[in-house]
Amino acid sequence: MGRLKPGITLARAEEEATLQPIYQPILESEREGCSSSRGNELKRFISKPLLLMNGGHGRLVMQEGAQEPLLVLMSMVGLVLLIACANLAGLLVARGEARRREIGVRLAMGAKNARA
Repeated sequence: MGRLKPGITLARAEEEATLQPIYQPILESEREGCSSSRGNELKRFISKPLLLMNGGHGRLVMQEGAQEPLLVLMSMVGLVLLIACANLAGLLVARGEARRREIGVRLAMGAKNARA
């Protein structure tokens, strides 16, 4: 992953193909770490072309594979949050109902609203 210099467009970088001589030694050095691979696989690995893409929106490979599971996860989190909010609202209503009688007695005895 890399960045283009300011003023260089993606089309110009593809036309110049100046990155291929830099990219080839990188592939060669990675090939040395994978010495157990077969000959055909190594040839295919070394002949991989350098692909230039716009990376402004992240890696598409990551987005394509993770979009549906992330939507499911986000839906589940939203459902759990909704249940938690409903539970909290129920607890607050129950506590208010339990204190309603107590507050009524205090007001009847002459307590001010701020003290009730």
